[in-house]
Amino acid sequence: MQSIETSFQQDLNGDGTIGPAAQSAQTVIEGFGSTSLTEVGTHFYLYGSGGTGPSLKYQGADVVAGQFGQVAPIGAEQTASGYEVAWKVPGADQYSVWVIDNNGNYLSNTLTSVSGTSAALQSIETSFHQDLNGDGVIGPPAPSAQTVIEANGATSLTEVGTHFYLYGSGGTGPSLKYQGADVVAVNLAR
Repeated sequence: MQSIETSFQQDLNGDGTIGPAAQSAQTVIEGFGSTSLTEVGTHFYLYGSGGTGPSLKYQGADVVAGQFGQVAPIGAEQTASGYEVAWKVPGADQYSVWVIDNNGNYLSNTLTSVSGTSAALQSIETSFHQDLNGDGVIGPPAPSAQTVIEANGATSLTEVGTHFYLYGSGGTGPSLKYQGADVVAVNLAR
């Protein structure tokens, strides 16, 4: 029908186009695992191995590029009850993960605005089959040796990998932070 519209020079099916509709460019954002997060035009789709799947929706409408400012989806994976979709703020160390139903509808957040060093984010990487935070490891990093830097008094300044912790007598305590982010050994050289 669409092909014959050009000879009639008329939009016979009422789709607003004379002739076949132009194919929108498809961009696979992420294709690890069983789900491919694919952008078609300005819309996002959760395609399975057969190349079909639901569009990503928020409050019943398709999510479109730029809808949430700079935040962009970076990965998706099918779960037993639907999908999970990971989001990142480009150029920032902020990640979120949405829970999506089988029809592509947003249900809730698993993670909201966490850093790449978040244990929760690192743990969820294994279900995505993807290094979401770009640290070179899928999942939590291997346990690192602890180095006690100073232990005079009630608090021990301890280095674990590249992070620093303020441990009390029980061997637990907060990480050392600067402007809300963990201080890491590479930051000290600046």
